Amino acid sequence: MTTSQKIPLWYWIVSTLALLWNLSGAVIYIMQAYNPEMMMADMTEVERELMANTPAWVTAAFATAVFSGSAACVGLLLRRKWAGPLFWLSWAGAAAQFSYNFLIIDLMTVSGPGTIIMPIVVLAIGLGLIALARMAKSREWAR
Repeated sequence: MTTSQKIPLWYWIVSTLALLWNLSGAVIYIMQAYNPEMMMADMTEVERELMANTPAWVTAAFATAVFSGSAACVGLLLRRKWAGPLFWLSWAGAAAQFSYNFLIIDLMTVSGPGTIIMPIVVLAIGLGLIALARMAKSREWAR
């Protein structure tokens, strides 16, 4: 890498923040998987019932989203090309999870229209990270 190809500081900052973002999702997954009572403490009865009856494929999609996203962020920080495909896998996992929440159980009816905000943010950030990984590859920051 020549000095003209030096990776800008913003890349490292964004990659680090993205890792923290994805790790926070992983912590939420772990709490939901291993301490569901704590997660359900502030939920309505209907929300608790929905969470208790979540199909295994939705839980797997959630795990796929957060763990592949975290690994992809590590890939960004290590400047690896494989970060891009992992970000796509993460995005697909999140999209599958949210499709269940909004198309199958209609979570907005249960919890209100505000519940759509976080999924939109998650999917938008995911697309941004896909674009960042693509940029890193095209500018030869990733190897």
